[in-house]
Amino acid sequence: MSTSPATSVSDSRYFQPNFLEKVKIIVHLTGLRHKNTVLEKCILASKKNRRISLIKTRATKREQHCNIEHLKDRNQQNWVHFVGVGGCGLSALALIAVKQGFEVSGSDRKWSSFMDGLQQAGVRLHIGHSTLNIQSENGSRFPNCIVVSSAISEDNAEVLHAKSIGIPVYKRDYWLAKLTENHKLIAVSGTHGKSTTSALLAYVLKSMGDDLMAVVGAYVSQFPGGNVIWGDGPHFVLEADEYDGCFLGLSPYIAVLTNVEWEHVDFFQDEEAVKTFFRRFLKRIRVGGHLIICGDDVGARSLLDYTSEGSKPEHASGTMLVTSSDVDGYNIITYGISSTNEWHASSICPNSKGGSDYVLVIATVTVLLQGQRQHPTEVYFVLQAARQRFPSMRLVVVFQPHTYSRLAALKDDFAVALSHADHVVVTAVYSVREAGPRNVCGKDLATSIISSPSEYIPSLDDVVDKLALEICKDPLREIVILTLGAGDVNTVGPKLLHELQKRLCIT
Repeated sequence: MSTSPATSVSDSRYFQPNFLEKVKIIVHLTGLRHKNTVLEKCILASKKNRRISLIKTRATKREQHCNIEHLKDRNQQNWVHFVGVGGCGLSALALIAVKQGFEVSGSDRKWSSFMDGLQQAGVRLHIGHSTLNIQSENGSRFPNCIVVSSAISEDNAEVLHAKSIGIPVYKRDYWLAKLTENHKLIAVSGTHGKSTTSALLAYVLKSMGDDLMAVVGAYVSQFPGGNVIWGDGPHFVLEADEYDGCFLGLSPYIAVLTNVEWEHVDFFQDEEAVKTFFRRFLKRIRVGGHLIICGDDVGARSLLDYTSEGSKPEHASGTMLVTSSDVDGYNIITYGISSTNEWHASSICPNSKGGSDYVLVIATVTVLLQGQRQHPTEVYFVLQAARQRFPSMRLVVVFQPHTYSRLAALKDDFAVALSHADHVVVTAVYSVREAGPRNVCGKDLATSIISSPSEYIPSLDDVVDKLALEICKDPLREIVILTLGAGDVNTVGPKLLHELQKRLCIT
């Protein structure tokens, strides 16, 4: 397939002025490919514009940002406290609350990188959960409300105390629904690819001049807030999470569905349960709204079949089936990972051009990629991409399982996916929201990987020591190390680089 010359995303000639058409083309070019894409100055080109006959929707008057109903006292600044503020989801909402003029505080069990930005924004942060976190120093003032992460249990000290003294307690899904209800919401849903698709969609639209808001469940180095874009326009791009039914309170103007597969096994009993929730979500599309479905995915297509059987979303004025073959050709040019680049020990540094869910770091001849991959399908495709990109390099994977329930249900699938690496290191399970029996562990997964050498090293610090020792034995050997998981496995990369600097005497 031939491709046209690369063209900057800011060149509006390559997009129809219709906003929906922009979204469709961007989803084509960024969201429906099983590969990682660097965000910084992504170059997109389409051979020709495609015009689609759409039912035009009447433009609505631009409305103001969210005004949470119960916060009515304007005699003093309203105080909102976020429990679990260090996570991707709640940290974004806390930052937006600051922008909206609220007094904001938050707590979490340990510090996270997202809390750095919150601290700079003036959020009052607490490590550990205590009743003292939700009252002023003299005990005379309390938050107007508390917003709680899905990862926080009902017996949390702050939650229990707030309820006992009559402070309203809201889940993240309620706050998101109120935050987005007065915007034209573009909700990106799906089992996989939500963060990447929503991040690229928001980034490209922002680059084209749309003064939108966006919330993504991952760190994006090109977003001023890390996982947030703040704007005054009517559009709001949101990563719509299916876990715990969080997206069922949303009312999207445009719903994007990337794929559907069994995931979040601690909440969904099987794949049919997942599909049931997605069907309910699609029914929440606003009057005159639109649905964009990835036609390359069997699970997503099954919901399209559902929508054509008389039970389709009542309010959607149009459904688009998008496939990877719809665009004649395009180029995505990334910077800093060309095969012609020479990488040396002196170039050890983070790459600022990291994507929506990974960071590229260069050390001697070792490449470290960090990714939030917590499902066998995601692991398989990122390994395939690594093989394609670095065919001659030794591929080592450090995998941190996320939740015991997911590992128990998908252990065999994980073993198959990880077998495509040259060597696999499995760590202890990362779990923050489970209280049930733990009848499986990382060692069980390591012993299930048959076709590739594997080992179980519970401690991340021990993993760093092991990798540093292996690299220093033969520092000229070309190795790709993938750190995959949704927990703190992303600390392995920086720690390993620091350790290599010491052992190889790099300054």
